[in-house]
Amino acid sequence: MKKYCFFMTNNLYWLRVAKELYRREIAKPVFWLGDDIHYEEAKKTFKTGVFKLRDMVHYPFSIKTNHYKSEHNKFFYTSNYFKAKDICIKMMDRLDFYGNFSRIDREATFHRLVILILTELSKSKPEALIMSENAHSHPQYLILEICKFLNIPIIKFNSWGLISPLMFIQNVTTGKIIDNNFTVNPELDLLIKKDLNSFINITVKRKLNDGYISSIIINQKKNILKRFNFKILLKKIIYDLKNEFFLFRKNLSSDYYSINPYKFNFFIRNKILKNKANNLKKMFNRNVEIIKEGKDFVYFALHFEPERTTTPDGDFFHDQFLALVTLRKLIPKNILIYVKEHPSQFILKKKGTLGRSPLFYDLIKNIEGVKLISLETDSYKLIKESKFVSTITGTVALEAALMGNTALIFGDAWFKDCPNIIQWKQNLTYKKIISKKNKGYKDITLYLNNFIKNSFPGCINGTTKDYFSDSYNLSFKESEYTNVLNALENYFLNY
Repeated sequence: MKKYCFFMTNNLYWLRVAKELYRREIAKPVFWLGDDIHYEEAKKTFKTGVFKLRDMVHYPFSIKTNHYKSEHNKFFYTSNYFKAKDICIKMMDRLDFYGNFSRIDREATFHRLVILILTELSKSKPEALIMSENAHSHPQYLILEICKFLNIPIIKFNSWGLISPLMFIQNVTTGKIIDNNFTVNPELDLLIKKDLNSFINITVKRKLNDGYISSIIINQKKNILKRFNFKILLKKIIYDLKNEFFLFRKNLSSDYYSINPYKFNFFIRNKILKNKANNLKKMFNRNVEIIKEGKDFVYFALHFEPERTTTPDGDFFHDQFLALVTLRKLIPKNILIYVKEHPSQFILKKKGTLGRSPLFYDLIKNIEGVKLISLETDSYKLIKESKFVSTITGTVALEAALMGNTALIFGDAWFKDCPNIIQWKQNLTYKKIISKKNKGYKDITLYLNNFIKNSFPGCINGTTKDYFSDSYNLSFKESEYTNVLNALENYFLNY
């Protein structure tokens, strides 16, 4: 029986698949770290090696484990260690609601996790790391880098994001997509292709000032409105009350709590949150500049942060500032770079302040020829009139490709091989980008339809499941489960 590490999301089929692989004596998870909705059942089934994600993320010092005996000590002197430290400490921003989670506390937390994971992996000796999606938390990302250091094979499931409810499997080491003989219900296949063609048609038929708003933004606004539904509102109130009671108990406790070390009360904490949101929007407005008509420019679309699409999918470019200075060096000095903020940075106020410093807007303004522009600027105009479009992994690149423009991506986007899209490399030049002969939308459509052949219907997590709720019926669920099970069975039996 194979032994593996397993990251999984809140979708129930991940647990179901793991249990079936274990029942068939094909593979057993020896290091389980995923959504805690599965924890009790996983612990009951697999007995050992099952950890609560909440403990790993929030309370690593509370986890009982053997004392570290210098297992895999060479890790501390590798590029994997330094890369993990940089990205994990940045990912801890997602916990720093009140701006008091200090660097020294983060380093102690990081190193506690390092010795815990090195000890556990030395003991359990996994033969593979299976990720239901790329690492979403700092403990998961740390495990990923340690597995790379130990030369443990790694595969991950990727999704088409909010473009289509499709998944595929990728070998992380080689970057290659793993071929599988997926079975898809013809009716389901037709529905998915219909949704995909709808996305293509809407994008291709866009016009200037047509009032187009990304479906992702529309969905976020709908979710905000849903909070006014009585049941959802009640659920949120109960969650908030539980959280406040937890923080109240922490304030009374003698334990050190790194997220709120100064024991700020409810009123001070909420004032901090409000001030953070106000400061972010105020600094943005202060640094916005007017577009200079007639000037050549490149359009750079910022990502919402904190989010997986930059950290860790951006890899070296998880810091968007690095992408901007690289882009500035790449293109001629007379060409401007228009930077447009992601509207969700302000729509999702509480989370948005965790991923963007108010000082960021002034920072990028100090790069020559970089201009922060209004959120109201029509993205169609920016895509069509720019020399090319650039982003880390954003779907704006795919939209630009469909609209006949070139797009430069800095991260590991699932559509990186699509016509009209270029992935950044060290030897890339401006001349290579603008001399690229662009394809029409029919070629992009052909690429996407061919990509479906290596994909299967599936929603990796609850967010995509909710987004595609109209498609998420019994037939969809069974197809999702069957194909994930068969894919992992084939992998374990043949790798």
